[in-house]
Amino acid sequence: EFKRLTGQMIAFLAVAVPLSFYWSLRNYIRFGVPIGYIPISPDDELLITVPPVQRIFDFRLFQWETNHVSSIKYPEYTYNEYNPLIALIKSASIGIDEKLISDRIMFFLIIIWFVLAFVCMIYIMIKKDSMPLVFKAAFSGMFVLFMFSYYLFCIKYPHICTENIRYVLPLIFTGSLFIAMTVSQLSKKRTIPGRILKTGMIVFTILFCTFTVYQSVLLGYFMK
Repeated sequence: EFKRLTGQMIAFLAVAVPLSFYWSLRNYIRFGVPIGYIPISPDDELLITVPPVQRIFDFRLFQWETNHVSSIKYPEYTYNEYNPLIALIKSASIGIDEKLISDRIMFFLIIIWFVLAFVCMIYIMIKKDSMPLVFKAAFSGMFVLFMFSYYLFCIKYPHICTENIRYVLPLIFTGSLFIAMTVSQLSKKRTIPGRILKTGMIVFTILFCTFTVYQSVLLGYFMK
């Protein structure tokens, strides 16, 4: 299984890598745009001046007082969002207006989702026979690669816009997969704690999806 699945992944990479590299190569040949070029934002109000060490390890509570990405560009905020992980969570939340109770609920649901997805990932990775070893290597490697590149990107280009979840979007799908796989594993357990955990995760998933749809519809209404 390991050799067969690894061979399939290598074959996929042989097709995907040239295709994904084509756009950068085209722009380099036709317009002289450097490979990996990223335009720097001219807006100094979006610049983050906090030292990298503080950005990574500072989780003080005042940063959680708002569920919107904080920016001094707007009068209601006093600092530029600087912690990449907190900004990642906030940008994943569908925020409309901080006065809306649904905004706060969505924010707390997002936090729970992130914690749950991470715990489920660890559980599936350490549980024997939860998935083939090659998949464990691929998913764990992808998680490390995406998070490392995300933090590197945020430190190298210290602007608020670089902290958005759009730069690690595949992790949402893999996180959801790990939650689903954990529910599947818990379904095999006939213990009361296992059933309670499974039911709780199913209820949370329904609630999370419902609020996501509600906030999306509400956002469309406000933007009309």
